[in-house]
Amino acid sequence: MSRNWTRHSTAIAAITFVAIAAGLLVTSRQLSLAEDRMLNLRTETTTRQVALRLESFLRSRLQFVGQMAQQWLRHQINTPEQFAEMSHMVQTELGSFQAINWVDAEGFIRWVVPEETNRPAKDRDLRAHKGLGRVLDEAVASNSPRASFPLDLFQGGRGFGTYFPLIRDGRLEGFVNGVFRMDNLVAGCLEKGVRGDFYLRIRDEERRDEGEKARDLYVGGPADALETSPLRFSHPLAVLDRQWTVTLVPTPVLIQQYRTSTDEFFLAVGLLLAAGLAVMLKAYLQRQTAVRESEQRLRLAVENMPAMVAAFDRKGRIIVWNRHCEQTTGYPAAQIVDNPAARAVLRARRADPADDESTVPFGLAEGRDQEWRITGKDGIVRTISWSSAPADLAVPGWAAWGVGVDVTERHRAEDALRLTQFAMDNAAVATFWIREDSSFCYVNQAACDSLGYTREELLRMRVCDLDPGFPLERWPEQWGKVNRLGRSMTFETVHHREDGSTFPVEITASAIKYKGEFYHFAFAKDITERKRSEEERLAMERALLETQKLESLGVLAGGVAHDFSNLLTAMMGSVSLARGMVGGGEPLAEPLRHIESAAQQAADLARQLLAYSGKGRFVVAPMDLRTIIKETGHLLRASIPRRVHIRYELGDAPVCIEADAAQMRQIVMNLVINAAEAIGDTEGMVTIRTRVVDAADAAVADSPSSPAGATERYALLEVSDTGCGIDDGTKSRMFEPFYSTKATGRGLGLAAVMGVVRGHHGTVDVTSDAGRGTVFRVLLPGCPAAAEGPRDVPSPPQPKVGGTILVVDDEQSVRTVVKVILEDSGFAVLTAEDGERGLELFRAHAEEIQAVLLDVTMPRMDGRETLRQIRGIRPDTRVLLSSGYDERDTACDLTDGGLTGFIQKPYRADQLLLRLQDLLAD
Repeated sequence: MSRNWTRHSTAIAAITFVAIAAGLLVTSRQLSLAEDRMLNLRTETTTRQVALRLESFLRSRLQFVGQMAQQWLRHQINTPEQFAEMSHMVQTELGSFQAINWVDAEGFIRWVVPEETNRPAKDRDLRAHKGLGRVLDEAVASNSPRASFPLDLFQGGRGFGTYFPLIRDGRLEGFVNGVFRMDNLVAGCLEKGVRGDFYLRIRDEERRDEGEKARDLYVGGPADALETSPLRFSHPLAVLDRQWTVTLVPTPVLIQQYRTSTDEFFLAVGLLLAAGLAVMLKAYLQRQTAVRESEQRLRLAVENMPAMVAAFDRKGRIIVWNRHCEQTTGYPAAQIVDNPAARAVLRARRADPADDESTVPFGLAEGRDQEWRITGKDGIVRTISWSSAPADLAVPGWAAWGVGVDVTERHRAEDALRLTQFAMDNAAVATFWIREDSSFCYVNQAACDSLGYTREELLRMRVCDLDPGFPLERWPEQWGKVNRLGRSMTFETVHHREDGSTFPVEITASAIKYKGEFYHFAFAKDITERKRSEEERLAMERALLETQKLESLGVLAGGVAHDFSNLLTAMMGSVSLARGMVGGGEPLAEPLRHIESAAQQAADLARQLLAYSGKGRFVVAPMDLRTIIKETGHLLRASIPRRVHIRYELGDAPVCIEADAAQMRQIVMNLVINAAEAIGDTEGMVTIRTRVVDAADAAVADSPSSPAGATERYALLEVSDTGCGIDDGTKSRMFEPFYSTKATGRGLGLAAVMGVVRGHHGTVDVTSDAGRGTVFRVLLPGCPAAAEGPRDVPSPPQPKVGGTILVVDDEQSVRTVVKVILEDSGFAVLTAEDGERGLELFRAHAEEIQAVLLDVTMPRMDGRETLRQIRGIRPDTRVLLSSGYDERDTACDLTDGGLTGFIQKPYRADQLLLRLQDLLAD
């Protein structure tokens, strides 16, 4: 029995041993499987995080390359210097680029940044590579960026390129090319921990051609492990138009960390000693496995969460500080976790000063949407939106935890948006946001004020309601035109106010894309004042041109009169000599009188030309303008048809002026005759008015000239008729010499009137409309009182003969005639053709020359300089100046007492001898 018990005991022990051993082996196996599951979980989580990290990393950099393409199209980086500056800024800010290039439309790499490390790539032809040529063509065809397949870079190493087409107005200008080298990209994107714990492969799965195989972009580890390991995990990754796959395999070192070695012998001995604890051990191991898996999942989730996550113990110390916290603040977990002074380091405080920030520390205040300001390691204060909750996760040591998001940039954007909105609402220029259907989605207060509508009324309207120039059927054309332009467009149009009035505006419109929708952003500037100023400027320019034209005609008329006077001087002098030679009874005497009369009429015409040019010679005396008109009355009545009546409204008060009476008569005659001719064959009335006006009322609008004298009172002569009126074309030319609306011109007419008036420092104004008559207004400077009667003129002295006369004139005919006249009168005559020759003769005969007849206007040396040098040789020399112009304009500054006289061309022989004898008598 004892032997049987022993046998049974042994059997029981053996069975017990085997059962416990089997149980522990099963438990060990379950632990190993749990460790494998944990390793797989980490591999899977890390692979996803790596793929997301790479995708976010590349997206942020490609976004900046896309912005460079947009800046190119907006003409902001179209030179190598601008492109290099922008490329350097992007690479400095973001890093991980091998290069940023500009590729021309033919596919050649022209600009390379940085150039030092990428010289092998410069001027390479990308289209020489069949596959790259296809990528460029796809980018142009779709007008969207494209990525290349894996490349062996010209600079060395493995990588890929991205190509952003530059198409403006349908024409390809080139590409912005971002180049990435994969080993640099992986090193810049992924942390060393990931690269140290896992083998990594990045493969381009995109197959564009039939039979094309997937190609590796990056391989970091044994190829067989990446292909066959049961622990590998893959995750897709999209880069522009291509699909990548990220594969991770844990390294042996990481696998060893997750698996514990078990001494089977020790386990066997342990089984014998701990058989009774088998069931408890199994339960404990299962619980531990679950806890470890839970902790691992929580740790991975917290560590890789794309937001700030922190946990706090009961003392308020930070015990968890994830990777996003480190990136946001710049403080590593080692400096923050379990550091009692962490809050002092972060200098956390409530964003709203009204909140009580002294009672509850950062992280322990329950609730959502708290805003805290935390000072980062770089000294920059960031605003964190924080949500806290009590630690109900049963995590040992956690008293509270929370999640935070950096909203600094969002706040800045919101502040900028509010500032922009405030600026737009309060801008002085009317502002509109317009939808594609021409309705308004925004208008500012200036728009409401300028148009007279409320904002609610405007938002219910369309563009055509304010601007009929853009009806609904034309709006699509305008919409497309602004969108295609790609920049602001400025044009002028007319807006209608609420009260029905209109005003001109200048519109500056731009196309803007916001949240996937296109809008037109337009400024409307009221240009009423500018238009008015432009009209006034054009009116002033027209008046100035008219004045300049009249002045030019005056200069021409004066020049013609001067040259004409020289010819008439020779003619009239020759006729005088001829009449003296033939006597009064000869047959030639009568023809010579006719010639002299015609020459005298020609001289009068020359004086009228001088009058038009403002250089006529006037015998000025004080007079009453009313007296001149009354004295001319009988001539006026005889000069106009009987069906035209004259009405005088001369007033009772004297209208005193200082003027040439003959010229004033000519003004009255010409104006009245002109008015009678305007009345034509019908019966009509010509009215003559005179009065005195103050200086404040003397300005005449739109006149070719203005009163020049500085006087307080002006005399006004007004001649009006009931005739056919004057059209604008005739009005612009009526003061031109010999211009007439009749079949042929008959003289100077109104041109002489203008010349006389300007010579008396006055002005002429004309008011007329076709078919409604004409009013001529002549303004002349007034004077205190009219003269009592004519002045006494002294009798001329008796002629003297004898002596030598020097004649200096550039006209041969004048010199010849004058020489004959003077020699016949007993003078010896020396002649010179200009001032220089005249000075030579004067120096040679200075003692014997009694007087000099000197022309004022001559080439080489004029009369003024000649006179100055003659006075330098002999100061008492008698000089008689001659000119076709008036004495006041040519000789008034040259006369000096009795030593200098003046005679105006043309003159007769007796006039010349009389003036010369007067000079010698003095």
